[in-house]
Amino acid sequence: MKNIFFSIIAGLLLCPSQGIADSGMDIQLDTRVGYSLISEDDNSFYRNHMDLSEGFLLENLKLTAQANGKWFDRLELTARTGDRLDTGRRIRFDIRKTGQYAFTLNHTLNFDYFSDDGYNFGANNRNVVRNTMNAEFRWMGIQHITLVAGYALAETTGAYNQPYSGWLDIYPIRLNRDTTRESFQLGLDFRKGGFKASLRQAWVTIEEASVPLGSVFNAAEETFTSTL
Repeated sequence: MKNIFFSIIAGLLLCPSQGIADSGMDIQLDTRVGYSLISEDDNSFYRNHMDLSEGFLLENLKLTAQANGKWFDRLELTARTGDRLDTGRRIRFDIRKTGQYAFTLNHTLNFDYFSDDGYNFGANNRNVVRNTMNAEFRWMGIQHITLVAGYALAETTGAYNQPYSGWLDIYPIRLNRDTTRESFQLGLDFRKGGFKASLRQAWVTIEEASVPLGSVFNAAEETFTSTL
């Protein structure tokens, strides 16, 4: 997946490069890179709360280009590849022409890991990947009106325990998680003076292909046995 991120970053940097070179734009670039080493990862607290990425990582990249060009007057790219706590890998691309259009693409990849059999008898253990992507295009070609089109995708896959409470106890429902939520959105915003009105229509598709790993009874029985 890191290769995919690097490919996207390289492509977005190369695509506007000719236009940037020919237009005398104001360009700012801020980059932080590093190399991560893990000396020990068998401690559950460390694995649950710390960074698990190892090797070369792009801690932060931010490219901003501004000018009064023909196609756009502001372009911004931010990216990160390190698996930091509650941040994960991310790439965001914004391009706009004031008074005409704006486009935003945001993609994140988070690794959600937790393993502690002593917490709720392991009912919260999980090792899943959460992949999300959002894209939005706004067109301001009509006075007082902005047309909006958007797309969103959220995927969750991996080993997952769903906590369940029953018989005065808590036990895990073990799943091979595979959930997808996809949505398309159209709408418009009307603004005049201090008045603003918005209209949105969305089409949402949810696919649930998670597979239970054993029966609920077996999960409860295993939890009960492990506490004896």
